[in-house]
Amino acid sequence: MFCDPCIGVLQHRHNFINVTRPGDPRYDPDYGPDYTVSTFSEVTHKYIKQTWLTYTHKFGHHTTCASLATSANHGCYICQRVWNVLSSDEQESLRTADPRKGEASPTGTPALAFVTNAELRQWVLPNTFDLAIRYNHKVCAGISKHAQFILEPDESKSCHSRICACADHRTGRTPSQISDVQIAFTSDRTSSIESMQTAAKWLQECVSSHLICNTPERNPVWYPTRLLRLAHSCEDESYVRLIHTAQEPPIGPYSTLSHCWGNIMPAQLTRAMAYESDPRFSVVNLPKTFQEAIEVSKRLNIWYLWIDSLCIIQSGDDRQDWYREASLMEKVYMHSHCNISATDADDGTKGLFRHRTPQYIGRPRVRVNLEGIGSKTEHMECLVTNRSLWEDALDSPIDKRGWVFQERYLAPRVLHFCRDQLFWECKELAACETFSRGLPLMTLFSTSAWLKYNEQNERRITERMVNSTDTFSEDPWNKLVWTYTRKSLSVSGDKLVALSGVAKHMMSHVRDIYIVGMWRRDLEKKLMWEVLEIRPRPPGYRAPSWSWASVDGPIWYVSRAAQQSLTHIEDVVLDYATEDTTGAVTGGWLDLSGHLRPMRLKGIKRDSGIDWYMVVGGGIVSKHDANDTHEELFARLDTLYGEEEAFDNDNKATIFHAWVS
Repeated sequence: MFCDPCIGVLQHRHNFINVTRPGDPRYDPDYGPDYTVSTFSEVTHKYIKQTWLTYTHKFGHHTTCASLATSANHGCYICQRVWNVLSSDEQESLRTADPRKGEASPTGTPALAFVTNAELRQWVLPNTFDLAIRYNHKVCAGISKHAQFILEPDESKSCHSRICACADHRTGRTPSQISDVQIAFTSDRTSSIESMQTAAKWLQECVSSHLICNTPERNPVWYPTRLLRLAHSCEDESYVRLIHTAQEPPIGPYSTLSHCWGNIMPAQLTRAMAYESDPRFSVVNLPKTFQEAIEVSKRLNIWYLWIDSLCIIQSGDDRQDWYREASLMEKVYMHSHCNISATDADDGTKGLFRHRTPQYIGRPRVRVNLEGIGSKTEHMECLVTNRSLWEDALDSPIDKRGWVFQERYLAPRVLHFCRDQLFWECKELAACETFSRGLPLMTLFSTSAWLKYNEQNERRITERMVNSTDTFSEDPWNKLVWTYTRKSLSVSGDKLVALSGVAKHMMSHVRDIYIVGMWRRDLEKKLMWEVLEIRPRPPGYRAPSWSWASVDGPIWYVSRAAQQSLTHIEDVVLDYATEDTTGAVTGGWLDLSGHLRPMRLKGIKRDSGIDWYMVVGGGIVSKHDANDTHEELFARLDTLYGEEEAFDNDNKATIFHAWVS
């Protein structure tokens, strides 16, 4: 389970380089810790401040990329995850890398002789330790990625662990030849009885005991316009029926499916089929993902299933049905009993279920030498946990889809079918088969797990949006926008429609008017957004230019202390494509009052385009932060449309004006 270089670091302290700490004379910023600390509360923040600056012991790890790749392929728990943080292109480029010797470190060890270095230190929690494996960017063509692991004392070795008895199908070795592994299951497929029993237990406990997941707004009986009626074992299971719920009311809950369409068009509902007297889909003709979603729903004892392409008319001759059903997405997912997510599939042919090697899902046990790192004992039996367990599992094609953002946010429960195991996500629990009772807090630092937990803080969201005194970047809605705008949409015009369900859900809590991705009450502040990746404007109209929904790329709000805005919005007018005021728009404008200053633009050519700096009163406009540092502001112009000469003349005449916010 561990290769020789990893054992050398953890047990024998081989290839020692140095001990570093910020402020230590020997501290080298190229090799010292550069962790990003995330906090959950002010108390945690204070605790981290008190304990974070502990000594870091640094060791050389692998000397060649070939040995690292070999260890990963042979199943080393640590190296496998270190290798997988690289893209396929980065892996290929490093396979031929030839590490060179470099200058000696203060202790005399050639620090640049290793392609990866290991850093071991005490973590923020008592008796817990942090292991980081970092690529040596001075050797690895500038690559500076890393993987982190948490080492915890094994307090349950005698009563809660057992060694998986099957051989590793990738190496042919048995666990006794590899390592002692703490696991709670032996199945080699995510469709196994053990896996599905775990999923059923998560569902049952959530439905019966999670108050936040079963709020009154979710309790009234509501069904989508159409559902798939799944056949019981005593019926003909070769097909599923499409029912109109108004005509044939369902008996019991329904599940939903989140999936990637990919480049392969899935089975679709046509207008003609929707109006047949008894429409049916042959199961064998459905994509593999749909077939396995049907199986999962039935095994969870849910006999109705909603799949977008089979329950919404997709043919172009009835776009109104699509708009109408899209406006109901909030209710479709909010009232779903369980959302089944094909997390590891990039199209409908890949399915939900995966083969796996059980011991790679367990937490490997290793004896660690902790001399001088803060432990009361020099040697300790520790369990190793991949700190990126959650993010690695959910870093998948489906999580990059814009539509899935609101599906995850709105559904009270999500069952993720990932590469190696099942993950569970609800308002009160994030779990996986490795940690069936809940993922450790340490694995949820700086992850997307906050997405489901946001609903626990709706009162806080409302208070901040009504009486905000925080910086813009801390506003919960801004965080939602940041996350959503990092996703992609196959249809550019869906930018507002794919978020409309979240907007409707939020409207009931903030009691405000939704304005194309923003809110009326603090619209002056919400106009202060910027796009972090400069891209051309998308073709076709989808939102007014003052809305972030008019552009592509991650959106961030200008970070500044809350203060009275110098801008006042007199009126907002929007033209909607349908009656849904959270959906698509065909036009809109703002009527503002405020202060204007004459200005001109100074252009500086860059490789990525021209940066236009605003010159007011002879100086370039800058923004100031709390440390009184200055950053010159620039803009990119994308709407000249062949009028460059007229623009240049107007700029020279200084007839442009800057709006003072």
